[in-house]
Amino acid sequence: MNSPDHRLKDLFDERGQGVNVTGDLAERAIARDLANRRRQLTTAVAAGALAVAVAVPIGWNLIGSNRAGQVPANPSPTLVSTVPVPTPSLTTGSPKPQTTPTITARGADSSVVVDPSGGPVTGTSPIAYLVDGEFRDGSRTVRLPDVGTATFVAHVGDGGILVGGQVDFQSVLFVFDADGTEITRLPTVSRAVVSDDGSHFLASNQAGDLGYYDATGKQLNRLSAESCDCAVDGSPGGYEAVGLIGTTAYAAERNNQFASVKWDVTDTTTTDIDARIAAVNAARQIALVTPSGLKQSEQQCQELWDLRTLRPMWRLCHPLRITTFSGDGSYLLAHGQVDGLGDQWVKPDGTFFYEPVVLIRTDDAEVVLQVASGQSFAMDGTSGKVTVQHAVGQGKSALSTCTLEGSCEVVAPAVSPNPGPYDPADHPPYVLSDN
Repeated sequence: MNSPDHRLKDLFDERGQGVNVTGDLAERAIARDLANRRRQLTTAVAAGALAVAVAVPIGWNLIGSNRAGQVPANPSPTLVSTVPVPTPSLTTGSPKPQTTPTITARGADSSVVVDPSGGPVTGTSPIAYLVDGEFRDGSRTVRLPDVGTATFVAHVGDGGILVGGQVDFQSVLFVFDADGTEITRLPTVSRAVVSDDGSHFLASNQAGDLGYYDATGKQLNRLSAESCDCAVDGSPGGYEAVGLIGTTAYAAERNNQFASVKWDVTDTTTTDIDARIAAVNAARQIALVTPSGLKQSEQQCQELWDLRTLRPMWRLCHPLRITTFSGDGSYLLAHGQVDGLGDQWVKPDGTFFYEPVVLIRTDDAEVVLQVASGQSFAMDGTSGKVTVQHAVGQGKSALSTCTLEGSCEVVAPAVSPNPGPYDPADHPPYVLSDN
């Protein structure tokens, strides 16, 4: 286990609070790894993770945009059962048993449903993106070197760019300066999250090591995979980076569907959390988790926790793959069409309850917006719009922004995927920035 870098304390003085930014750097490679691991562990552990959102059972794969038409126009109503939540008193690793407002999501009549189409560009995306080897952020365009198949992009440092790619079927995290010159590359990194000021990031590699880095990619501290007592039947243990708030990092344990750790990055101190954390938002200090108390449930349920008290705010049982928060924490973004669901999570005719993109309000777990033909999405904390990459026919994809009221405008034109050395079917042409 490495000692902290001697500059670490100086860097902490420069830091403020952070906001979680998550991204999956090698969806297909990790998905295959998790699927293989599941076959080895079916007698030991409940299936529970995808590469992008670790709280969802293995084998739940996204359905392509061609399935969007299967969703009926009038989904069945949301069922709600609410009881009071007592005042919390917990400050340690897991919440005490308590009754929690519970919502079962089986379609939502009140949500707005939109189906953006292609056409001329009429607006500007509030979210930066990578397409055809260029990073575009408003009027700024930066040409980047070849990163193989890009799967993740985020702002870092003073105009720097963090890009995840697949090179020779191996995941690599690249750090570029503001001009697009490579500063650092970190091999085998499978997941990264960035602080809100861009000055630091947290990353986990394929071996399960957790690293804390400055904006240039210099490692400041490390939590070894060997410190996680989570290796099972020869399958390596370790951690998956999930969130970074100030000098506190959050990571899920591998091979354990219901365990995470909180790591003080100033040293090697960790605190066990009796739940699997899937997403963290620093603006509101909240997290989406799957607590261990739900391990016997036949339903896919997750809870929203206040990270300051580890108090559950609500529980949502649903057929969704929730991946991330909006920048300000006001909404959760989810994929609404997921393969491999049990019978209770699909309609009698086998169709899905939701459109491909679903927006959930964090205040009350209400589904407020659905977007047809969606492939990927991101939402900042200021514009009030969700940016969606969506299919427009002939194998092409465009970007549109949609308001919660249901109006959409095209912000980037329809383009075809760049085939590169990989099958482009799993990699639409636009990669939206995570911050």
